[in-house]
Amino acid sequence: MYGRDGEILSRARATGFINEFDVPERYQESGWSRQWMRVACTGKPDPANINACHENGWRPVSPQTMPGYMPDSAQSGYIERDGLRLMERPQVLTDEANEDERRDAAELRQAQTEQFGARKLPKGYIDGYAHKGKDAGKQVRRAIEPSPIDLLPKREIAIGDDND
Repeated sequence: MYGRDGEILSRARATGFINEFDVPERYQESGWSRQWMRVACTGKPDPANINACHENGWRPVSPQTMPGYMPDSAQSGYIERDGLRLMERPQVLTDEANEDERRDAAELRQAQTEQFGARKLPKGYIDGYAHKGKDAGKQVRRAIEPSPIDLLPKREIAIGDDND
C-alpha cells in the first residue's frame, strides 16, 4: 500500500512474544556491539550512568545509521525508549570487558575459597569444577556409611518402676 506522500506502507505481523528492545538483524553491524543503556530512572535523568558508559567506550547510535528503525528519534539525535538509549562500541572493547569480568569472578571465587577454607577436591577438578578432558566423576568415591555412635542422639527409656 502507498501512503499519501507515496511512501510504501506495510504492516509487521506479530506472532508470539515480541521484545521491543531487540534490534532487528538488518541493523546489526559486524564488529560492533550494541546495547540499551539507562539514561533516566523514574523520570529523573541519570548523567552518572551516561558518563560511566562514555568512559567505557559506549557512544549513542545515530538514527541516521539505522534509517526507519525509530523514525521519531531523528529530531533528538538519539534512539531512546523508556529511559534507555541505544549505544554502541567496537566488539573488541566488549570482548575485553567480558574477559575482565570473567577474571574478576575467578579471583573472587579464589578469595572466597581462601577465606572460608579450601575444600579438598578429587583429582580432575580445578577451582571447584570438573576439568575438561578428565572424567572427574569416576574419581569421586561414593559410599554410605553409618554415623559414628557418639553422634547419635542419647535417649533414655524408662522401662518400668518397681512400685508399679
